[in-house]
Amino acid sequence: MKHVALLLFLLLMLPVGFLAAAVESEPAVQTQPPPGSRDAARARAVMLRLHRALDPAFGPANGKRRFWASESELNSFLAAAAHGFPFLRSRVEVGPGAIAAVFSVRLPETPLGNWFNWGNWLNLGLSMRPSREGSRLSSLDIGLDIGGYRLPASAVLPMFRVALDLILGDGLGGKIVNGIGGVFMRDKIVVLDISLTREVRKALIARVKERLSQMAMLGDADDVRFYYRAVDRAAADGRLDPQGSFAAYLQLALDLARRRSTGGDAANENRSAILALAIYCGHWRIENLVGAVLTDEMKDRDTLCGDVTLGGRVDLRRHFVVSAALKIASDSGLAFAIGELKELLDSNWRGGGFSFADLAADRAGIRFAEKALGGNEDAAALLAVLSGRGGEAAVFPRVSDLPGELPEAAFRRRFGDVNSPAYGAVVEAIDKRIDGLAAYAQPDS
Repeated sequence: MKHVALLLFLLLMLPVGFLAAAVESEPAVQTQPPPGSRDAARARAVMLRLHRALDPAFGPANGKRRFWASESELNSFLAAAAHGFPFLRSRVEVGPGAIAAVFSVRLPETPLGNWFNWGNWLNLGLSMRPSREGSRLSSLDIGLDIGGYRLPASAVLPMFRVALDLILGDGLGGKIVNGIGGVFMRDKIVVLDISLTREVRKALIARVKERLSQMAMLGDADDVRFYYRAVDRAAADGRLDPQGSFAAYLQLALDLARRRSTGGDAANENRSAILALAIYCGHWRIENLVGAVLTDEMKDRDTLCGDVTLGGRVDLRRHFVVSAALKIASDSGLAFAIGELKELLDSNWRGGGFSFADLAADRAGIRFAEKALGGNEDAAALLAVLSGRGGEAAVFPRVSDLPGELPEAAFRRRFGDVNSPAYGAVVEAIDKRIDGLAAYAQPDS
């Protein structure tokens, strides 16, 4: 009996021992730059390629599939993932003989200070050798100032399998590990041969979609769908003018949010309302920030917002509401989503050139989101000015006199670049104009 108790004690303490050994004062990955638009495009390419490799609709039912990704694509994917989790840093290197990945995880402070008095960084290294017989995770390196421990593949693979099983369920982790039939590296590119049955691929895609939906950080998809339906119903009933001002749509959504949040948090309801408006009157891809909002029936019908305007223009409405949604994403840490969806705004470059009116709409949309999510008092004040005589003029600035449609050559002659004092002066003037609107003016202004 004593031996059994000792064995149980050792099994319980072993993970603690490895954790203590892995904690250091400095991260192995020193910096993790925020992902830009290029990183977002690369990460999206990786996801689309992986989806195609797993989707049962492509290729033979049970045949071998091939997935590949370059070192730069993998690092862009890791940067996009890590930026949403500030405690995580990571990088990967692809060589001719192995893939090497390093992860640095910032541990939270304990009531007694740093972990084990050594620091707050958990540094892990994972390497994988090429193999025609399956994925062989050669070692899990745990760094120490006095040296390092190395776990062999015989220990790592079961841990990896168990982790995937816990995340995906239904024994999918073991099926995935067993289905990796080969790992190859060439010219900074990783190639995986994947052999999974149609049933496993179908179950895997369904489970990943389910997990991603559960992880959505911007609110409840059911709540966003409620506001989407309410706006669509109001437009269909004639309560919203399909060729009128977007301000009426904002007023209706915020008023509904006020009534739903009686005695509660208005900011959460306003968040769902803005996201619904962004999907309905901005772009359907905003749905990617939330989860499965649109039903098949919703997807099959065009919205009634196509001719609705702000500042007399349809494109300014789109800039305003998409920017408001991206502000919500920014506050939630979804930088990857911002990088992918920012292309909807086209960086304010239109077919005819650079548009400061578009820029003003972007900045007004951001300010609107800040006010709507600022708290119950700010939300109530915002609704009050929308419901009063101010209407659109209370939330959207005058843009007709702003420099617009400047071809690139003309833009550079006049402003140089976006870091120039001349450009900054126009942006400052736009911000002052927005600051002076009834919805955003400070009480003492």
